[in-house]
Amino acid sequence: STAGRRVWIYSRTLARWIWKQMPGIPADGAVNGHILDSTNGLLRIWGAGDSVNASYTFNLNTRTFDYTSWFPLSGRDAATVQVGGNVIGVEKLLSDYTDRNHYFVYNVAANTATTGAWQYAGGLSSASFVSSAGPEGQSVAYIPSLDRYWIASPSLWWQLDPTTTPWTASPLTFSGDTPYGPAVGSSHIYAKIMYVSSMNALFAFMSGADDVHMYKF
Repeated sequence: STAGRRVWIYSRTLARWIWKQMPGIPADGAVNGHILDSTNGLLRIWGAGDSVNASYTFNLNTRTFDYTSWFPLSGRDAATVQVGGNVIGVEKLLSDYTDRNHYFVYNVAANTATTGAWQYAGGLSSASFVSSAGPEGQSVAYIPSLDRYWIASPSLWWQLDPTTTPWTASPLTFSGDTPYGPAVGSSHIYAKIMYVSSMNALFAFMSGADDVHMYKF
């Protein structure tokens, strides 16, 4: 139902919400994501879950919707990170689904994408991840000095190597302390990781009641 999904616009000048509207199509009852195309003034939105899958585009200048499907992994969900003009998406994982091993590289300005399925190495497999409905909070960060994508999942940390064909997924081990320890078997991990280039460090954010963790390279 679109009743639970709206697009809102907030004016920083007026310090208040100035516009809201339903997209006009079923979005999703479980998971949503978006990518901002600042060059063309577009907000690209997707949803996947509760038997409803949709992706559409909101024009920030005209405040109109284009319902042409654009999301590279239709019917699936992904954690994303922006690297230059591209957004990289890593499919969220559950051990129940052995085919959840896809990634995409999406050129934001051109609205084009390439997709692939990674291979496993180092003892990692689809069975390494939690089962049942619960990958919420999976987060991905790009580490430039390593040319790797680090991913925090509900059950473990792992990494993707984009220099191989296809990309390779393997367990992630750390020198020193782990930025934070996801609870094994947890169905919800409220976390966000992000790399800050000016500090050459990775930050991990858990719930509002937890400290912020920094991993220095």
